[in-house]
Amino acid sequence: MFRTRKRKAIRTLYSSRPHVYYPQTYYIGRFLTAFIKMCVAAGNTSAQTKPSYRQHTRRSTIITLIIYFFVLPSLPICYALYRNYRWEMDQPPTAVVPNLFGLDLKTSTECARSVHLNTRILGQTWYTNLPPGRITVQSPEPGQRVPFETVIGLEFAVNPPAALADLKGNTP
Repeated sequence: MFRTRKRKAIRTLYSSRPHVYYPQTYYIGRFLTAFIKMCVAAGNTSAQTKPSYRQHTRRSTIITLIIYFFVLPSLPICYALYRNYRWEMDQPPTAVVPNLFGLDLKTSTECARSVHLNTRILGQTWYTNLPPGRITVQSPEPGQRVPFETVIGLEFAVNPPAALADLKGNTP
């Protein structure tokens, strides 16, 4: 009987600041390890001599200062970064609403689908300078961040009703 392994679901991070979570961003760990190695190596100039009480005291003082001034103050910062990371992972993925004004209905729907948004026709307008079939109004406004699969409400231009077209044509 064969056993199948269950794969862990990999969540993609949709974050406006993914660079914050890269480990290369934080140099304090590298600095501390290099500094401690330097202190330890400076004390062990010769392997046969036992470090004096003064060298031992100096080394322990340096390590204590590093812990108090670097490690302990960085713990709340690390915790805050972790909480922010978890909060952003719990948020739904977002998309920026594209500008659909002046596009025809098919192109605007394709443009919205390319950024994981849906469209819905909410109405028609005839009091615009745009040719019929072009988008005149959209909601939400372009540039806003909205969750994936949000519906963008659209109104598109149509020819005016016959009664209004006659009035418009008869006006001098």
